[in-house]
Amino acid sequence: MTQQLIDFYRFVGNQDCDRKAVATVKIKKGQVIKNINFVFSPQNFLTVQAGFDKHILDELLAAMNHSCSPTAFVNLAKKQIIAERDIAPGEEITFFYPSTEWIMVRPFQCKCGSPNCIGKVSGAEDLPISLLKKYEINSHIKQSILESIYKKR
Repeated sequence: MTQQLIDFYRFVGNQDCDRKAVATVKIKKGQVIKNINFVFSPQNFLTVQAGFDKHILDELLAAMNHSCSPTAFVNLAKKQIIAERDIAPGEEITFFYPSTEWIMVRPFQCKCGSPNCIGKVSGAEDLPISLLKKYEINSHIKQSILESIYKKR
């Protein structure tokens, strides 16, 4: 049985400008941080792409920021947010946006400070396959990559 870890994170900041999710306790690599409740919504900057034309809105996902060295993976097939590595109390819970987003509504210049930083974050469509292979990505992104390869032929 998967445990819902609602009290394993808290929100910091204001929803409209600097909101983020931080761990309240140590979360171990591979641990389920949250089971995602799929609430479908029109695409906006707070939604996560869950399929070709499907977007979901979830309170934790809406507060999770992008990182090129993410602390979590949004596994849409399992409907779970899973720790990519151990996360310390007070550390931000982040994910790699192109792992779910093919084309983003609001592209931005990444400031994560990671040595792996990709620079502009605009969705998986704009990234080379060699870079995407370094990350865990969702099946709809893999399918979109294949479709884009075949269109170029």
